[in-house]
Amino acid sequence: MSKVVEYLNNNKVGQFATIKDGQVVMRPFHFLCEKDGKFIFGTANDKEVYKELKENPTAAFAVMGDNMQWVRLRGKVQFSDNQELKNEMFEIEPLLATVYQTPDNPRFELFCIYDGVASLHGGMGNVIEEIKF
Repeated sequence: MSKVVEYLNNNKVGQFATIKDGQVVMRPFHFLCEKDGKFIFGTANDKEVYKELKENPTAAFAVMGDNMQWVRLRGKVQFSDNQELKNEMFEIEPLLATVYQTPDNPRFELFCIYDGVASLHGGMGNVIEEIKF
């Protein structure tokens, strides 16, 4: 999984897909980190993406870097109210403080993509690494 995680750590902004009314919805999104085989993201509980994930807890994330390689994740979604994890994410990603001010902001939600597949692809689409997590 090291190539996938390294790529995501260097290319954090991509497209995040959820399901709403049976249709795929995509939006720009920011990857936070990988921890214990789970890919962690954050959002606000008053956003549509939060409602969509609560209703249908599956998602996908794709990011392409300047080198024309890309990573694709897909799997199940699980929310976490672990305050220690929220504190850790604020240390890892300073951007969170500009949006939520503090890790205990009641709007701030963490979730992970787990029990899925992650793949790193080369510029011609060839699979460099694929892992189940």
